[in-house]
Amino acid sequence: MQKAERDALITQMTPEERQDYFRILQDWRAQRMASADPLIRAKQLFEQVTETPAAAVHAALMATVERDEMGPRVGEVPPDFALAQLGSKDRIVTLSGFRGQQPVALIFGSYT
Repeated sequence: MQKAERDALITQMTPEERQDYFRILQDWRAQRMASADPLIRAKQLFEQVTETPAAAVHAALMATVERDEMGPRVGEVPPDFALAQLGSKDRIVTLSGFRGQQPVALIFGSYT
């Protein structure tokens, strides 16, 4: 699910449902950070939530979990890619070109 679809679910909730959503999400993320298993999946933590949220809250939480689970997990090798030099079509930098050298930090995010 895309961010816009998840955001649409959240905006359709009542203020009380939205408050429940953010409270459960905050608890879930704190639990994930405190977990002894750094590779624990978001869905596993969500399944441990003891309360049964309203249908709209549940749908938004599942969309959030799905979004958080996208991409490579910690320790997995990400897919290779090549970057073009600015103003050129030449591909000069590849992620795989850094293998065996210093660590590379990949930052993914939404700036909208």
